[in-house]
Amino acid sequence: DPSSVQGGRALVVYIGSYDNGIWRSADGGNSWAQIAGTGNTPASLGRGEVARDGTLYTVDDSFNPPANLWRYRAGSWTNIGGATGTDRFQSVTVDPTNANRIYTNSGGGNWLRSTTGGNSWTSLNYGPTRNTTGDVTWHNVPNAGSVFDNTSALQVRFDPVVPGRLWVVHNVGIWRTQVTD
Repeated sequence: DPSSVQGGRALVVYIGSYDNGIWRSADGGNSWAQIAGTGNTPASLGRGEVARDGTLYTVDDSFNPPANLWRYRAGSWTNIGGATGTDRFQSVTVDPTNANRIYTNSGGGNWLRSTTGGNSWTSLNYGPTRNTTGDVTWHNVPNAGSVFDNTSALQVRFDPVVPGRLWVVHNVGIWRTQVTD
């Protein structure tokens, strides 16, 4: 948690255990408390990211419920997105310069963007070619893959140095794009 750094060390740390919930330490890992895994909370931490304001966003990596997107803020969980049909969220990233700007993707190739901290979502077309105004173009990182297949994107992250740059790792390479929203 970037908001908990003291003396160059993050005091708040999160860890997930498959189907055994999510755990939080407030003392740099010396002690742990389970914060999710029962009731109306995610069952396990898939991929997640902590925003600069300390909010944890995570994809529930379990099959029950199916890959929902969750927000943990001020000790409370909120389900901020549910996958549709058999589609499953795979990753989530938060803009390091704007904690309200969030991107997520699913295994079915669906991309969503929120500019409201997950309160509302816009569906995006982030395929290998531009189809309409506002779509982004993906650029291959040299020698890192061949064809961008947005259905296999496994991890998405904002670049911590270049504002608006998204990096995607998927089954056949590494890709990047510049978003301006």
